Amino acid sequence: MSTNDQESEILKKKIQKLLQENSGLADEVRNAQENVRLSNAQQSKAFQELTEYKKRIEQNDAENDGIKRKMQNLIQENQHLGEEVRNAQENLRLSANQISKLNNELGEYKSRVTANNQESETYKQKIQKLLAENTSLGDEVRNAQENLRLSANTIAKLNNELKITCNELEEAKKRVQ
Repeated sequence: MSTNDQESEILKKKIQKLLQENSGLADEVRNAQENVRLSNAQQSKAFQELTEYKKRIEQNDAENDGIKRKMQNLIQENQHLGEEVRNAQENLRLSANQISKLNNELGEYKSRVTANNQESETYKQKIQKLLAENTSLGDEVRNAQENLRLSANTIAKLNNELKITCNELEEAKKRVQ
């Protein structure tokens, strides 16, 4: 086998190796792009959930405000009733059922306020968790982008090497002819 044939075989092997590496890198780039797409989808979903939680919190705040207004009205009502009771105590006696009813209503409102406060705290915790997840997803996206940049640089270098090898092969072919 002549030297040119040996060089040609070596060059063919190099080209095949470069083609295989190029194919592997192309797969890596596709995988990285898919990971970025999935990360973006997860981030979008997290933003949607965060928006939904914000809306729920706003609704709960509005409901809490309504309950506070109702409580304020009830407190004023109770104050008014107290004044009426003091002024007309000789003529009027509240029955035990009426007092029990007022206490039950007040207990209901207190329970609602407590439940709303607990729900608000739960939403605050969920928001903190979503913010942490969002930060984590941002880091993942930045890492994926860096990997894509590095892969693109490697592909460019390999393409350059492939061109050089192809040129060398062409020159070797010309020398053989």
